[in-house]
Amino acid sequence: MEDLPSLISSAIESALNNAEAMRVYAAEKADKLTSVVEAITFSEAGGKVGEKERAICKFGLLNLRQFQAYLGVLLEEMAACNNRLAKLDQELLGTYLMPMLIPPCVQIVA
Repeated sequence: MEDLPSLISSAIESALNNAEAMRVYAAEKADKLTSVVEAITFSEAGGKVGEKERAICKFGLLNLRQFQAYLGVLLEEMAACNNRLAKLDQELLGTYLMPMLIPPCVQIVA
């Protein structure tokens, strides 16, 4: 039971690292797809691309941008959980250490 906060904390850290790596990957893909959409929309060569293919690229870009927003919210929530866990861990540590610091002969009056 005493190891539970540290186990959860390491799991959160791992999840944060994975989500951050996914955020970076999604940003790279979104930048590349943005370039493709701009090229097929604003260049002369883009005129050769069919309307269906343009719509597919724009839809894919929209999905990537929504995924990036989702990852941003997810990262914020995981960081908040990590902070709350650290605070609870400190409170738990204080609860366990307090009785050990008070000598048995001292009486606490509330």
